[in-house]
Amino acid sequence: MDFAEDNEVKNLNNLHRVFIDNQESLHLQGVCKVENFDPCSIWLETNRGDLVIEGEELHIAHLDLDGKELKVCGKICGVRYTVNTKDGKRVKAAGKHLLDRLLK
Repeated sequence: MDFAEDNEVKNLNNLHRVFIDNQESLHLQGVCKVENFDPCSIWLETNRGDLVIEGEELHIAHLDLDGKELKVCGKICGVRYTVNTKDGKRVKAAGKHLLDRLLK
């Protein structure tokens, strides 16, 4: 492998894109691992951190871990990144939902 090919492979490994089409499908580049999924959420590890896709009647239409690509179909309601705390628990990267703050 020469220098140009090596840089191209590194760029593909760092590529991270999320495309949502009319809330009906999502195409993600940069997926490393699917951690958990059900019809309401898909938990992923990406090359930019953990990602949660939320929606209704979600299903994985295409998964290529070698190519780091994922396609999800269903009603896409939200996409959010999560962060890990020191004890390994996941928390939302952004602020809490209003209901969570009110009930605390």
